[in-house]
Amino acid sequence: MSVVEELKGKLAELEARLEEIKAEALVLEAQKAAFATVIKVFDPSATFKFHQQPKRRD
Repeated sequence: MSVVEELKGKLAELEARLEEIKAEALVLEAQKAAFATVIKVFDPSATFKFHQQPKRRD
C-alpha cells in the first residue's frame, strides 16, 4: 500500500470520527438544555450563559 493510500484511509477515519463527535455533541446540547429547563422550574431566577458556536457553512 502506498503512502498516499494510507493517508487517504487515515483521512477517511478522521472524517468518520468527526461525524460521530458531532452527533454526540448534539445529544449533549439537548441534555444541557433539558437540565437548564428543569433548573428553571425549581429556580426561576436562575440564569445561564450558554456558549453558542457559530453555525458552520458546509
